[in-house]
Amino acid sequence: MSNATTYSFTLRVKYETIPGENVCVLGGIPELGNWKEFKAHMVWTPGHIWETVTPIITSTPMFKYKYALLDGENGKE
Repeated sequence: MSNATTYSFTLRVKYETIPGENVCVLGGIPELGNWKEFKAHMVWTPGHIWETVTPIITSTPMFKYKYALLDGENGKE
């Protein structure tokens, strides 16, 4: 039996984009791409609220993250 604690969370941010832009999250844990990959993509919801597609599940209790605005045509930051 494992005593490891896991955390599950959904990130949301209010941001009004223009057509072709997308928002994602990257951060210092593997689930958020270790600052190198855009793994946690977000979807637009009414009210210009962007939220992670699926809950983030990690065993890391503290970490840093940031939101990134991507150009939808080529996926660049």
